[in-house]
Amino acid sequence: MRRKFAELVKLNADSIATEAVVMIRALYKLEKDLIGLSPDERRRRRTDKAKPILKTLHDWLESRVRQCVKGSPLAKAIQYARKQWPDLIRYVEDGRLELDNNFVERQIRPLALGRKNYLFAGSQAGGHTGAIMYTLMGTAKLNGVNPLEYLTAVLKRIGSTPITEVDSLLPWKIDLTEAKYAEAV
Repeated sequence: MRRKFAELVKLNADSIATEAVVMIRALYKLEKDLIGLSPDERRRRRTDKAKPILKTLHDWLESRVRQCVKGSPLAKAIQYARKQWPDLIRYVEDGRLELDNNFVERQIRPLALGRKNYLFAGSQAGGHTGAIMYTLMGTAKLNGVNPLEYLTAVLKRIGSTPITEVDSLLPWKIDLTEAKYAEAV
């Protein structure tokens, strides 16, 4: 939602969209102050501080939509925000959620950049295998595990790991310092 209003302000600094950008900026400033807090504390503070800003923003959207020329860029930005509103405000009630999806977009950026390269995976099965490998490496990174060390450890252990214990090879469970790993051939 912010991007649509910010683009309008970039085109015209005197745009009415500046009012929305200022309110959204206040929400981001609040989020910056909540870094490192528990989900419950984030929810509580968002309820106290973000809800009033969101109410003002919602009221602004509702009043401005009637004043805009139908089909104008501002009207489109407002209509988009109104349509997405229930999803946009969900983060207030759940302290585990973020204000935006920037983290996820940064994580998938390498995949999007390499999309054309992946057309040449050799076969559908090759593409499927590549997707599995990217998932494993990404999950290892998200869990603070070096992907190369993780994959090396898994490949050395997978043959001797009973199927009932295969979950011990998951990135968040694996012990890379284990003597068994160091002795493996």
